[in-house]
Amino acid sequence: MKNKSKKPSEISDNEKLIALRRKSFDKTFVSIESGEAYLYKMLTDKQILRCLNCFKQTFVRCDNKRKILCLSCGRKQSFTTGTFLEDTRRASTLEYLFLVTLLEEGLQFSASEFSRHSTVAYSTSLNMLKKCAFVIVQSFPSEDELKLVHCTEIEKAIARRSSETPARAHPKAEQQEPSPEETIPPKTITKQITIESTGEVFSYEFPEILEKELAELTTQHLEIFATIAENPCYFDDLCARFKDEWSMDVAIKQSTLEVVGLVARRLDYLYRHPNSIPKAKAIGADLDPNLRKSILSFILEVFGGISQKASQLYIALHWICNDREYWSQGKLLHKILASPPVTDSDIRSYVSPQVLTVVNRKASAVA
Repeated sequence: MKNKSKKPSEISDNEKLIALRRKSFDKTFVSIESGEAYLYKMLTDKQILRCLNCFKQTFVRCDNKRKILCLSCGRKQSFTTGTFLEDTRRASTLEYLFLVTLLEEGLQFSASEFSRHSTVAYSTSLNMLKKCAFVIVQSFPSEDELKLVHCTEIEKAIARRSSETPARAHPKAEQQEPSPEETIPPKTITKQITIESTGEVFSYEFPEILEKELAELTTQHLEIFATIAENPCYFDDLCARFKDEWSMDVAIKQSTLEVVGLVARRLDYLYRHPNSIPKAKAIGADLDPNLRKSILSFILEVFGGISQKASQLYIALHWICNDREYWSQGKLLHKILASPPVTDSDIRSYVSPQVLTVVNRKASAVA
């Protein structure tokens, strides 16, 4: 019998779009020289280039490569010296330009997708993406537009190991529990409850979200709650403490407390529900739900999960790809060209903080 041949994997619509952009890009920049000429013009027009000797900004190109001559002091240097592209191979010049072109259009793609439509390997492609994100992390906008978010708020996205992951541990082990300084005090309401049979008065704090439910409870409901909160017990013991009440009435009121989330039951054992106890939340727990969902969708659908070590870089990539109002045409390229050199060592040694920075601009709802 003949073996059935496997159908070739279908190319996604996203990759088809990248392929079309590549064809258009290759028509515009037909050679490395044309790409370098464009970058040199951008560097001079934006007055980014400076002579390393006299710090003047008047140059002339010496050849069709990268050498330029300072007209003030006569020093020769590469026009990439001191810029983001310093020590970058000439062959990678066009690939960086193509990468920025895709990002400026808001296209969302992984390192493997980019490498399939460029001349660089996957590892180089990943490094290039991280270097672009690194520049953005170093130049976030004003604090008014930023939101601090503890890394545990995006733990669903953490699925890849890194050099920081403890041996034989899940990648999420890199994330630490929020310290007191990294939490938000809970909003609470205080309720005083009196036990009529004993005259004891107890004061309890509840999450503010339970205010409506508490207002609808009777004095008897609250007495039963206080009895359970102070001394967790079995249902029979609870009925014994309320001898004057018919057990069915106690059962109904106790069931109501379960429904509103004040009391929990394990078999017949009753105790105060943990959710009725105010807890401090991690900083960033109040992040716009649409923005949180957008970040998680971007990371999981495009990259299939990330490491905690690089999480801040991917959050920066999400901002680039989704905030088209801020990242108008040419703005990203200008930021990158104006950046000082970003080395491979910078990327390897970069470790995202436990408290991440998110640009808190409105995100459209994610289906």
